Amino acid sequence: MGKTKLKNLFKTATGLSPSHYVAHERMEEAARLLAETDLAQHDSSTFAPEQRPEELCFRR
Repeated sequence: MGKTKLKNLFKTATGLSPSHYVAHERMEEAARLLAETDLAQHDSSTFAPEQRPEELCFRR
């Protein structure tokens, strides 16, 4: 199976491209850690490395 075909199948199944899916999952995990643990905002940014810690703002 080719790369393009696999990406299209993934997007059809999940509604997101593979890169957007990974970014979304990392942000969800960072949000969960912030809400459920004593981790600092900087520590949770490890799960969303493309974001600067000060950009990790979550609305409740």
